[in-house]
Amino acid sequence: MPEQTSTEQRHVVVRILMHPVAWLVIGVIGVFAASGVVGGLSKAIPVPPVGAAIISAAALAVYWLLMRFVARRRTPELSGNSGRELFIGIGIGAGLLLASLSIVSLSGGYNFTWIANGDALWRVLGATLATAVVAAVVEELLFRGIFTQAVERLGGTWVAVVLSAVLFGFIHGSNPGSTLWSNIAIALEAGVLLAAVFIWRRSLWAVIGLHFAWNFLLAISGIPVSGTKTDGLFRTTTSGADILTGGNFGLEASIVPVVLSLAISAAVLVAAYKRGNIVSFKNRAALEQLR
Repeated sequence: MPEQTSTEQRHVVVRILMHPVAWLVIGVIGVFAASGVVGGLSKAIPVPPVGAAIISAAALAVYWLLMRFVARRRTPELSGNSGRELFIGIGIGAGLLLASLSIVSLSGGYNFTWIANGDALWRVLGATLATAVVAAVVEELLFRGIFTQAVERLGGTWVAVVLSAVLFGFIHGSNPGSTLWSNIAIALEAGVLLAAVFIWRRSLWAVIGLHFAWNFLLAISGIPVSGTKTDGLFRTTTSGADILTGGNFGLEASIVPVVLSLAISAAVLVAAYKRGNIVSFKNRAALEQLR
């Protein structure tokens, strides 16, 4: 009898851990902890991109272990043709960023002056690459890998898209120069688009690529990324209304990428619907069969 009771207790614990809320909480703590600890240790590495690769690998390992041994599910979002998915994501991110910059610049909002030469060029590229890689990997594992998938299993695809977008926008509220509008803008242009692309592709590599391309190209252009200013390859000056340029917060608070991103998101969600990747609340069990 005691042995049977112990077995039943283990089954109860397993069922609790497999609940989306449980692995959401454990996953967020685990990925944050792993990236923080490994990030601290990697500061001794003189080449920033190498340190970034180590942090990213640690975060990915924790995510895989979480899904395999806590959630007890496969990880199709990390399998498949990762190179192709990265390319798709990078293409969307780069296209959106370049289109937004072009529209704002042609409207007189931005003026660029090249300032990086010699050692400064490689220093800026290395540091920016490292920062963009870590941000893309860690944030996408947390928001699209863990949060979006957990909420989708609780309330269906549309609830997951909306809640993940809102959370993604307002978690940037502590960034320098943030305002209510900048939070809303990030929720609409980044939160919705990243969730939409994830639902369409069912691939974390696609959203990691998109996130990376946006942050990397924006940073080297000399424009603040979500309010944070770093060294870029250009000195960028702004003129005109903040609604066009984004003001001190940067391009992400401009109406231009918001409009462009929502248009792309609409097209992407239509494609996701056609692929059968949008799941209703009543049909949540079908999520385990999706690629």
